Amino acid sequence: MIVTVTLNPSVDRRICVPQLALGRVQRAVSAHASAGGKGLNVARVVRQLGEEVAATGFLGGRNGEWIAKKLEQDGISGRFASIAGETRSCLNLIDLSDGSSTEVLEPGPEVTEEEMAALLDRIRELAAPETWMIVSGSLPGKCPPDYCGRLVEIASSRGARVVLDSSGEALRSGMLAGPYAIKPNEEEFLQLTGADRFSEERLAALADDLRRRGVRHTIVSLGSEGCAAMLGARLYRAKPPRVKAVNPVGSGDAFVAGLVVAWRRGADDSGALRFAAAVGAANALSEATGDVRQADIKALCERVAVSRL
Repeated sequence: MIVTVTLNPSVDRRICVPQLALGRVQRAVSAHASAGGKGLNVARVVRQLGEEVAATGFLGGRNGEWIAKKLEQDGISGRFASIAGETRSCLNLIDLSDGSSTEVLEPGPEVTEEEMAALLDRIRELAAPETWMIVSGSLPGKCPPDYCGRLVEIASSRGARVVLDSSGEALRSGMLAGPYAIKPNEEEFLQLTGADRFSEERLAALADDLRRRGVRHTIVSLGSEGCAAMLGARLYRAKPPRVKAVNPVGSGDAFVAGLVVAWRRGADDSGALRFAAAVGAANALSEATGDVRQADIKALCERVAVSRL
């Protein structure tokens, strides 16, 4: 089973405008709402790839009820911990003149000690040796920095293979708990290493240190340049073809979904990266966030360049 964990989900509202101009009234061409947060984007793509998926995390208020119903419609099993606070909303403004995206992200609700304990109990129920668990996104308000690490430790101790895609203190605490893999983006990688630019040498050094802590794989997403990955002790680069992006938001989440699905299906390292890069690029071709089409993935897979360095 594949389980996604979204600690700070949201109702994601995407609004397209002809040309974004700050300080002026904007008239939308179209508007769309989806169940968002990185983990829910991952869950949606996993389901579109044909795998069963369960989603957990915190949900509360009317926004939480809306998300739960939306996930049910998408064929995703909701196993959330209820909170008293209102699940956040986030806004993504798409400038149709150049395809650029401007996001406004609410911080999220505060959660109590009891609510945090309830989610950890849910993780214990869902984690098992056959489980792939993807922990994505930021922490909600009042959640201590080490909470993500506690969650990863519990899931890993029960045999689940945990893939961590987070940032800041959540990433730092989570990766020290020994997940199966981590996937920072380039900015997060620079924050982790204190470097001023990305290099394969710095990736190898970080991955070597993390392997001693139990992290088997370290993958750094590099936007349109694809990714660099230390899978075990082997270094790879994977680069998708250039595409005319419609909405690039969620492409990193789609990459993670593709990677875990490929691993679960038994793909080798090169094949898993090729499939993941194609799924990530396919997401950018859709107006919706966390949305892919099988035909796009098939066409893109043939054009992804994977090299072992």
